[in-house]
Amino acid sequence: SSPDPAFNYRKYMASHELAVLKEQVRKRCGGICERCYCAPYVQTHHDTYERVGHERLEDLVGVCEDCHEYLSGRSGFDPSRLEHHIAKAMREGKGTWREMIAENKRLKAPIAEAPF
Repeated sequence: SSPDPAFNYRKYMASHELAVLKEQVRKRCGGICERCYCAPYVQTHHDTYERVGHERLEDLVGVCEDCHEYLSGRSGFDPSRLEHHIAKAMREGKGTWREMIAENKRLKAPIAEAPF
């Protein structure tokens, strides 16, 4: 179906109604990206615009900046793949692949808590 021509998307994105949903997403995800589980939640992404303006909580996902860029088609970098996180950390000078895997094993941390 076609969107309502009277619907003001920009106004809705700044609305109290959407802010309440975003807060529910933040609480649900516990501050961690719900897609890659490796980075902090910073944005709320619409999985569908089918009900925009009348979203259900399950229409929204809390994501990190990199996942939002990927899901929005603005980047080919898929942060949900561990090797991408390690490669990014290596580019940032946080160690070698072997060092990061060893540190993660030493800490016995799930990927979401990895030190990179």
